[in-house]
Amino acid sequence: MSKYIPGLVSIIIPTYKRSEMLLRAIESARLQTYSNIEILVVDDNITGDDYSLDLRRKLSTINDDRVILVEQEKHINGAAARNAGIRKAKGEFVSFLDDDDVITPDKIELQVNVFGKLDDSWGAVTCLKKIYKDGELVKATIPYKDGFIFEDIVSFMTNVTTGTALIRRKALDEAGYWDESLKRNQDIQLFSFLSNKYKIRLVRRYLLLADISDDQNRVQTIDDYLKIKENFYKSVGVLTEKLNASKQKKIMATQQMFVGVHYLRCRLFREGLRIIFKAFSNKACTILYFFKYLFRGILESKAGKLLCKIWEKKNA
Repeated sequence: MSKYIPGLVSIIIPTYKRSEMLLRAIESARLQTYSNIEILVVDDNITGDDYSLDLRRKLSTINDDRVILVEQEKHINGAAARNAGIRKAKGEFVSFLDDDDVITPDKIELQVNVFGKLDDSWGAVTCLKKIYKDGELVKATIPYKDGFIFEDIVSFMTNVTTGTALIRRKALDEAGYWDESLKRNQDIQLFSFLSNKYKIRLVRRYLLLADISDDQNRVQTIDDYLKIKENFYKSVGVLTEKLNASKQKKIMATQQMFVGVHYLRCRLFREGLRIIFKAFSNKACTILYFFKYLFRGILESKAGKLLCKIWEKKNA
């Protein structure tokens, strides 16, 4: 017998210094057409500080016993907060929602229905997302391949992210939880381990609305960016080292390319171009990856928004 409640979906919402946006996220979870849910709000603030007290005041206004406050002994990071939520979750399925994002009312129902048609080799069902800044739609992800997509995920060449997925709990237990030592890229780490063991199915619908107005987590310096990359590949090294030498070189050359692009964004053009050309020399197919990466960005900011309009008109 499963130790989890069949059919129950645990929606985990960690919150840190964003209590003013949290109610919007919770309301989007409460309004799901799939009602068999629990909403675990994880307080990731320092116990007793103004943010934590304000969080409790706001939660006291919600009359819904499906909303549960999860407290931690101390603030660590978002990964630790999500793990705390997982440990309290009772559902057969787990979904994560950032406190500044919202989900469409039919997200959970659509993803649960897809799971009902899949066998146990599928560990997660994801969706597409719209990205907003200061209330304006600035980007929309485009469809990506699904199935066994570990290499795409570990190479950062797909759009499987935290809020897009509904995950089978037993698959999450087997693959492993969030790496609490990582400050960034924890979602790619989690899905790297999950996709190493399970297939991932994409629902080609825009079911997550992500808000990037708050840029408090933006990487500021080159040194920070390089450290983030180094820590990420230490975390997933146990997976990548099992790949053949050719695939390992391909993944690392692709990441070297991303480092070069970040240098260009920081206006360090000479060094950025040097790194990019070095990546090209390591693996010829990296050139293809480079243009795939660039065109994906263009499509997401241009064609992605058009896709949203077409889809919404079709389903109006």
